[in-house]
Amino acid sequence: MTEHRILLFLASGLVLLQFWPFAHPYLLTADDTLFQYWALTRSPAEWLAIGLDMATWKSKLGELLSVPLMIFGNWGIESLGVRILNLAFFITSIALFAAYVARYVPKQTTFLVFLLVVSLSPLRDYHLPPTSYPFFPSVQLIFGFLCLRGLTKGHALRLVSALGLFFVLCSSEYTLFLLGALIAFEGAVQLTRLGLSAALREPASLICLAALASHVLWRMFMGDGDYTEATGFEDLYSVLRVQVFHTLNGVIMGGASLSGPGTELPLWDLVRATMAGVFAGLAALVILRRAPPLNLSRLGLILGLSAVIIFFVTFPVALLAKYRDWCHSLEVCTYLDSRYAGWGLVLSIAGLASYLNKAAVLRFVFAISVGGLTTLTALHNGVVSRELQLRQLPWRMAEVSVCAGSSAWVEYVRSDLAQSIRFHVHPTQDRTRDSYWMAWAAAHTCAS
Repeated sequence: MTEHRILLFLASGLVLLQFWPFAHPYLLTADDTLFQYWALTRSPAEWLAIGLDMATWKSKLGELLSVPLMIFGNWGIESLGVRILNLAFFITSIALFAAYVARYVPKQTTFLVFLLVVSLSPLRDYHLPPTSYPFFPSVQLIFGFLCLRGLTKGHALRLVSALGLFFVLCSSEYTLFLLGALIAFEGAVQLTRLGLSAALREPASLICLAALASHVLWRMFMGDGDYTEATGFEDLYSVLRVQVFHTLNGVIMGGASLSGPGTELPLWDLVRATMAGVFAGLAALVILRRAPPLNLSRLGLILGLSAVIIFFVTFPVALLAKYRDWCHSLEVCTYLDSRYAGWGLVLSIAGLASYLNKAAVLRFVFAISVGGLTTLTALHNGVVSRELQLRQLPWRMAEVSVCAGSSAWVEYVRSDLAQSIRFHVHPTQDRTRDSYWMAWAAAHTCAS
């Protein structure tokens, strides 16, 4: 078996072992439950109408399509097939992110980036894909990475890619920040390599200026304006703290790395975590054995890209008072931007490892470190997965009650457990937890 096949086997095994805890159905946030309610009570045409309404209200043009996507994802979240599809999109977004890095570093380093993102991505339990907001923003990122690729092709494809990229950038703050970082970095590289006049003619620079300016102006004059209410310039220490905390929590190095005792996990989870660590360590060793050391200029590029991503993703949210208020310690400071700031941090780790890849002992130390952190990540994912399954108790009890007869079901719906679920109640629209449970029951099929 060649080293390439060995690496493919190790990477495939690692993906399976590391992301298996993501395969359980979750309805974590009030948004998730509301999206499922809309899926149960509205037609697909109405999903588009909801998307249009939210795109107008929130000034996020891309939500015209991303909201129906999230509704569909939550409609099928209890289906194993949909959950596997959700994971496939998430993993594909990681792979395309690593492929984008190949513009600046050798192929072996991009393999290492993919490996480290998979190895060090903690599950967490709130507002982090793929456990919350199924398909979002993984699908948007996949489309965005493809559009970035299309900008380098023929004229017609450039125009289509530019339009598609604009919609992706306007679908979410997080697609705007992450993909905006890549576009800005590419524009800066073109500026240094080609000079100002040539760089301004390049599509990446033009898209960066047009899309970012349009988005900011739209939000200032028509939207809710959250990201125009920056107040943190006078407290840069707090801003920096938020940025550091979010970045560390995007990988397993943050304070919420293990939320409970891993020793209480079933034997299978302990074996899974150990195997994941072994696979990750061996894969890192194989990659570094095949890869020549990264030169200083390439290291500078990847460190620069890392810094730009972390800054773009974390700085805007750190300027908002509500983020600084609750992000007071490393243990609690986790949100959507953490995931992608963590991807930026992984670039620095991969770059430094590739640059220092000059002796067998260094490769061995790095592989052992990756294996240990991967095992910790896998244990964390197992612990959080068990906690999230416990939080699905209202739905599991609902399955029992709805099949036990109408009186048992009515009693359950009135119970504190049923009324404890996160859900966006809207009295003027007659949207209550009772109406959610009735819609859920109408779609549930009892086994004969």
